[in-house]
Amino acid sequence: MKRIFHYFISFAVLAAVSACTEEKEDRTADYQEMSFSLRQNLTDVNIGWTAGDAISVFDGKANQKFVTEEGGASVSFTGTADRKAEAYRFLSPGKEGVQRYVGKVALTLATSQEALAGSIKPEYALMAGYAPAGLTAVDMNLLPALIKLTIDPGKYYIVSAQLEAKGGEQLTGNCRVGLFEEPYIEPAEGASSMVTLAGSELSGTYYLAVFPQELSDNLVLSITDENDLRCEIDVPAPVLKAGEVADLGTFSGLELKAAVNPNPTNVAQAVILKASFNECEFNMISDPSFEDKPAMPIATNSSWKGVHPEVKRVPGHTGEYGWRLNNDVPGFWMELYTQCFGLRKNTDYTYSMWGKAATPHTYNGVRLHPNGPLVERGGAGPNSWSDYEEDQSWVLVSKDFNSGSCYYADVFAGIWGDPDAFVAVDDIRVIPKGYDKASFTPASVNVIAGVTNSTFEQVSSAAKVTAWTRNDGTLALVFSNAVINGVEYDTAIAFTEDKDATDGLVINRFRKSKGAIQPVLKCADGELSVVPDNIFRRNGKLYMHYFTTVVELSYDEWNTGRSAFLVSEDDGETWTPAGGTAWGGSSKYAQAGFAFTDDYTYMVGCAPGRTNSWYANFYAARVPAGEEFTDATKYTYWTGNEYGGENEAALGPEALLTVGDTAEPALVYNAKYGRYMLIYRSNMHAGLVYRDADSPEGIWSGEKVLTYDEETGKLVAPTVLGVDADGNVLLMATKQ
Repeated sequence: MKRIFHYFISFAVLAAVSACTEEKEDRTADYQEMSFSLRQNLTDVNIGWTAGDAISVFDGKANQKFVTEEGGASVSFTGTADRKAEAYRFLSPGKEGVQRYVGKVALTLATSQEALAGSIKPEYALMAGYAPAGLTAVDMNLLPALIKLTIDPGKYYIVSAQLEAKGGEQLTGNCRVGLFEEPYIEPAEGASSMVTLAGSELSGTYYLAVFPQELSDNLVLSITDENDLRCEIDVPAPVLKAGEVADLGTFSGLELKAAVNPNPTNVAQAVILKASFNECEFNMISDPSFEDKPAMPIATNSSWKGVHPEVKRVPGHTGEYGWRLNNDVPGFWMELYTQCFGLRKNTDYTYSMWGKAATPHTYNGVRLHPNGPLVERGGAGPNSWSDYEEDQSWVLVSKDFNSGSCYYADVFAGIWGDPDAFVAVDDIRVIPKGYDKASFTPASVNVIAGVTNSTFEQVSSAAKVTAWTRNDGTLALVFSNAVINGVEYDTAIAFTEDKDATDGLVINRFRKSKGAIQPVLKCADGELSVVPDNIFRRNGKLYMHYFTTVVELSYDEWNTGRSAFLVSEDDGETWTPAGGTAWGGSSKYAQAGFAFTDDYTYMVGCAPGRTNSWYANFYAARVPAGEEFTDATKYTYWTGNEYGGENEAALGPEALLTVGDTAEPALVYNAKYGRYMLIYRSNMHAGLVYRDADSPEGIWSGEKVLTYDEETGKLVAPTVLGVDADGNVLLMATKQ
């Protein structure tokens, strides 16, 4: 049957390929080089095309790229399109990859527009045209309205002029362009009520492109200089017609002053949490007593995998719950669960659990990997663990084992079917044999504050927010992939005057140069973003660990180009590369947390992105105190049982610290409990989690949940703001 199905599929695929080939051949035959003469239908402003400019031609099948070799307001564009198309629709400037959907294309009209004296940059002057088959001369119509303003700066060095619709109408941002015989532009969800003219030493006449409409109220014009001095001017609402210019007049005699935003905005992406803890016994297993998410179906957002659908919650040995599985099918194996965890080679461990069973054919224990022996308790005889009576009390089951050459394992429990057979389990535990150090578990975790922006900069989004403490005790922030005033910045630094984050933070300025927000580092060729993930102070200097992305697949998936350090000697005002060999893009330390002792700088890291996996790993490395921790070649890497690896590339799979989810980590020492905490996002648990250990290389506990998305929203990329004498941890996390 499988072979027949295989042949059928093969034949179907072959037929489909043949059909696609024929279609491709037919379509290729229909495509030919074509030229269109385009003329800009503009009267009040000269925009023009230049040689090499491209437009998009939609021929009903695809978005085709046409290019001109001329310059001017009336030029010829040449490209390849379907000669049998009923009509052609034109968009300038060209937008590769954009497709029409129900006649419209989704675009963005820039909220921040770079100033061009006496004119407007072509990328903001969206134009469209239409030509039925046989017509090659096309009038291109300007879709936005243009706002004209003239600035007489006087004694000021003007860097921006921002217009905002008092009535809340959308002026720029996300939009849809209808490519019909009468093309048009309209705002879409997420559009902005503002538009900003940005430049240096603005003086003279400029134009801004906005959505055409009739405004319900006046415009507010805010003019700002390089020192953030500003003035606001109420401007009568103009009529904004597509393709026409609305002249706001000349603005002179300016009096700019220091100002505080009377309407501070909330930075929704930054959340401040406080976590407190209680001491507990150490355990390498996550959710060992099945207490997580009791209101949800069993094993929802859990480290437990392979959970049998017939498993039920029952009163537990400790806490509220245990798990029970009935199996009355003779000779049929049913498994309750498995959970994977990391091991050190040739190390003694103790496995234990509390259980009940009504048949000797119940087994539980540890499966060692790779290719290791089975460590189990069950059956009759000396390996038996129960008297197998329905009404028995909970029984402690335990077994010592040595990991041998294995470096990870699964705990499991299951049952062979018998009439009325069942097994119940609770409090699964794995520890190094004889381990007697205490751990700690969350007692309460609360969102206690946020971040407010008192500047006039509008932070509309950010992929990540990281924080550090300055020399004077005040807190500062760095945003990654942030959209501020409609402009996307790889990084943007903000400062506060707050020393205590428990009442929230208030941004009072951004790091700027000549009035413009300055990123900490520019991307190299091929890089998409620069993402700081840890900032700390050593030897009187600030260090920023960052990674660059070269592929961004989603909020949680990216590939890195390199990981390295920046250094600041002026408390975070300016940053320069710290030097030393960077970690490569495929590094196990692409994103990392750091901790310090008198003897060493420790690093715990992981591969890029935020996993949703039972099998991902963290890794450790260290460098002696006093040596250059910004250089990858100075580190000694944890090999699985010792620090002995001289380079990361030589590490084997046994070098892992943990098995489970990974994401950007925060590593911090909690002196109250005498243990390190590794805090990160777990997509498997849908929240923030932590592990704890008595050293950076572990042995690490199982994951313990701090937050759940359904309660706090999706939180990622935690930063530790402080740990107090009672062991309470203050965190900042990014809300997505």
